Amino acid sequence: PSKSLGSGLIEYLAKERGFDPESVKRKKVGMDGGGDFLKVCLNLDEDKEIKNSGVNKLIILAIVEDVCENYHNVNIVMELLGIKDLPCIHAFDMKLANAFLGLGTCASTYPCPWCEKPKREFCNDMLKGGKPRILGEIRRYSKLYQEAVEKHKGKNKLSSAEWFNCEHEPLVNAPDETEVLSIVAPMELHFLLGIVNLLFDLLNEAFIQSNYSLRAKNWSDKIGA
Repeated sequence: PSKSLGSGLIEYLAKERGFDPESVKRKKVGMDGGGDFLKVCLNLDEDKEIKNSGVNKLIILAIVEDVCENYHNVNIVMELLGIKDLPCIHAFDMKLANAFLGLGTCASTYPCPWCEKPKREFCNDMLKGGKPRILGEIRRYSKLYQEAVEKHKGKNKLSSAEWFNCEHEPLVNAPDETEVLSIVAPMELHFLLGIVNLLFDLLNEAFIQSNYSLRAKNWSDKIGA
């Protein structure tokens, strides 16, 4: 299945859409759930064209009803689809991103899927992130955590905070040195919440008070945000 999806389906889609399979610049796999279903989709970006991407070009790989968004279920779906070896950008919400990476929930001590900054420090040095997460470290910490779980005698679930909330191996067969940020895209929806608008306004006000000619919009436009 992995070999078929990794090459056969993409090659077929490219040819049906009239472009060279070698020109596929990005393969995007999106996963979403609503508590009563789990959906996996595929989209392609051609090297110089964007017209082959978008909602009308989306390919639904799987829809599973009445399942929760957790590591166990995501693992089964990805195994059945054979997409763990597919080099692509993954698009999730934060709950599914943590499940996909084998991390604890978004309420964990270290909830960020991209770095190891503890949530208690989110209010300090907000623009300075923690140590970037890499797949090899998640694998190493999750193995240590699972070894500790086997020795755990308590009735309650053993906290994984000591291991940066790495509880299972990531559900992707990428090299250990791979940074999470390079395979899991930041969630656009989470950037459009009120807190982001507030921070944007505060940044703009800081520029004004410091008598800078620069404005927040100049900065965000330049980086395409």
